Amino acid sequence: MRTRCLRLALGGFPLALAGCFQPTEIGHQGGVVGTETDATAETGQDGSDTQGTGEGSASQDGASAAEGSADDDGTGNDPTSPTSADPTADTSDDDGGSSGASATDSDPTDSATTDPATTDSQTGDPTGDDAGRCVPQCGVQECGNDPVCGEACAGCDAGETCLDDGEWCGTEVGQPDALGFSGDVNPNVLFGHRITIAEAVDLRRFGVIAGGSGTARMVLFAHDGSGPGLLLAESEEMDLFAGNNESEISAVPLAAGTYWIGIVVEGTTSLERTANGDDSHELFYAVLDYDAAMPASLANDAIVNDLLYNLYVVVDDDD
Repeated sequence: MRTRCLRLALGGFPLALAGCFQPTEIGHQGGVVGTETDATAETGQDGSDTQGTGEGSASQDGASAAEGSADDDGTGNDPTSPTSADPTADTSDDDGGSSGASATDSDPTDSATTDPATTDSQTGDPTGDDAGRCVPQCGVQECGNDPVCGEACAGCDAGETCLDDGEWCGTEVGQPDALGFSGDVNPNVLFGHRITIAEAVDLRRFGVIAGGSGTARMVLFAHDGSGPGLLLAESEEMDLFAGNNESEISAVPLAAGTYWIGIVVEGTTSLERTANGDDSHELFYAVLDYDAAMPASLANDAIVNDLLYNLYVVVDDDD
């Protein structure tokens, strides 16, 4: 019984305690002044032994005391107040009365309270600073808005584009903007142009602007002093559509310098280029079956003045 009553007191149900205490002292005012929590009899003020037998003992004149009522004259312990086992109970009351505070009352200043505005909704990790302001969680993100606060991460330099959900800043090298014309190119011919990379970068994508549908493979060669040399990187097979087409590759580090970008198509395919008659641009070409492996080096190529095609790479300078 004592354990149950203590739980009730700590649970914030003071009125339910009247049935847990069996008062054993009869007061002269007719009120309940029981001070024991078990069935042991206690000698009353008039010297006679009394023993509680029910919920709320009766007074000597036969009047029934209210169940669970407080001590009328303030001389006894109020069984409806929290027990001394409750560390949050207020015992500083000047008049000896109960504070009436429940052991489970919430403390609005409780340090364990979680502020949802400063907690990551996905991980539950704290995201706020000491002032409660949201702290951006950019992680490896180089650009774009962080997923926690929606604030901008470091951002890209001028001329760069934020790519792959902010993971890196890309720079296009070559001809990424449509040159205004298109024309068919023949299959089984590898051809392309010289490009210059100004600083050390990672090659991340190949790109081409097509005038229609088709299938292609792209490649990058080192410069051997006069034309394409060693094979450095190649794309997977690309399904083309009208517009910009890009193929992601595993990052390939490149030093600043001159390179040659090339393409070979499976069937007759329309690609964007300069107008007919614009033959002022350096172009290399070599016969290569579409399904054949790319050569480890290109030594049997020819370099001519011809049209300029919309071929390009996307690089990341890691800054």
